Amino acid sequence: KVYEYVLHVPLVTSDWALACFEWTNVTIIVLWTLRQLQAKCAGLCWYFGKFDEAVTTSIIWEKDTATATKITVIFYLATLIFTALLGLLFGYLPVTPHTLWYISDMWAYVPGNWISRWAVVLGAHFGLLAVAGVMADTQNSFRKKLLGLAAFGLFGLMIVGVCNENENITIHTTGAMIFFLSFDIYIIGTLLSLRNHHTEKQNQQEYQKLFILLFPGIIALLSHTLRILAVFPSLDPLLEWSDALAIIYFLTLDVQTYPNTCSDSGLALTRLSSSTKSPNSLKEHLLLV
Repeated sequence: KVYEYVLHVPLVTSDWALACFEWTNVTIIVLWTLRQLQAKCAGLCWYFGKFDEAVTTSIIWEKDTATATKITVIFYLATLIFTALLGLLFGYLPVTPHTLWYISDMWAYVPGNWISRWAVVLGAHFGLLAVAGVMADTQNSFRKKLLGLAAFGLFGLMIVGVCNENENITIHTTGAMIFFLSFDIYIIGTLLSLRNHHTEKQNQQEYQKLFILLFPGIIALLSHTLRILAVFPSLDPLLEWSDALAIIYFLTLDVQTYPNTCSDSGLALTRLSSSTKSPNSLKEHLLLV
């Protein structure tokens, strides 16, 4: 009774028979899945990191950093395009006639929010895999911290996709701030870090990367700065779009400037053997199934 009073919800649903069936069904599925894993997946493990020779000989399935990045971009752009089309089709876009809408407006109503709840989260997870792949092959501690901020920004993006502005504006806004501010710092730090070099060859390589990343980096930072300062309030939706698109463009280019990392590291399902249990191989990174 106390819990009912505090939570303002009944402890037992009126559809108790249906509830019992549902709980029983879920329990059976969980137990069956665990039994299948135990019976059929013995000797398999998940590996994350650099694909050395010992790992590649035992790989059953893998997704390298380059592939994870491409999937992230596909989900990112497809979600924006598809939810925009749904909004136009169902009539809740544009919010103001003949005016560009904010990205969050596409995810505030059915069916746009149906798509955002799983597509944004799934795409962001592939983004986390791509970022972690670069991080695993990076020795520079400052670079790792920047990539950690990018990962934190993707977490903020998941919040935006799951909780729309009509459900809880505070949570939604917090997620948006985490996304944009984390990527602002990541972009600034990445551009500044490219100035640190020690040899003439490194000097040339770093400036090539700087030239590639400079355009999307400036677009993202300028767009967000103009929005924060409210310099052009009527252009806020356009600036949000340019900021969001520049961020994914920057992240993609940043990962692609490390071609060896893109193809030689990632997530893999492997079969354990005597050759894959050395301290320098799977044992450092595995999670037994």
